[in-house]
This record gives sequence, C-alpha cells and structure tokens, in this order.
Amino acid sequence: DTDLIEKPFKFPNNKLGFTFKQLLELKIISKLKKITTTQEIRKIIKYLQSIDIDKPLSQLNIILVNNDVFLKEESGKLFVINGKFKGQYIINLTEEIDKLNQTIKDDNIVDINITRGFKVA
Repeated sequence: DTDLIEKPFKFPNNKLGFTFKQLLELKIISKLKKITTTQEIRKIIKYLQSIDIDKPLSQLNIILVNNDVFLKEESGKLFVINGKFKGQYIINLTEEIDKLNQTIKDDNIVDINITRGFKVA
C-alpha cells in the first residue's frame, strides 16, 4: 500500500517479524501518535507520497515541535508536512536577509532600504 512504511514479514507460525528499519518506522509513528491522531499520520504519509518522497519513513529526517511535524531536507531547510502551513518552507529571515544583502554587495544591485531610500550599491 505504501512505500514509506514497509510491511512486516510473517514466520511460518504466523508470528510477525520486523527488520531494524521497520522498528525505526514504528518508533517514528509512535512519537507522531503522541502529538497527533492516527488519521493525521495517514494524511502525513499520503502527503509525503504525493510530493514524491521515495525514501522509507525510517530514512527521513522528521522533526516534531509541539504539534507541528517538519521534514528536514538534505539542504537543511525545514518543510512543514502537517497542519495549515503544510507544504511551506520555514525560513530563517535573518539568514535570508544576510544572503540578500551579500548578493546586493556582490552584484552591484540597487539597495532598497526603507530608512535611507534608494541607492545604487
């Protein structure tokens, strides 16, 4: 049904067996259950599938903060995967302003500063 969560295997005596990766996935789901409902977890998994996340759940860097669930990408960016901000990135505004200011300095771009007005850098 899902590539994000592997199904356990069955032994001949009908007991279930789990790989280490599956145990990690169960631990992630149990942590998610502490902050959200089973239905919301299903929605999160469906959402991850809809945006073509092809790694298993155990290989994703999922961060839980209060009732929010984030996916930390390899680039370090945080991506909201639940709630009303689902699908949006969390940015460090100070860091982004510093990058923009550096680009302005490096590329001789017009500097717009509300307190000083316009000037050519």
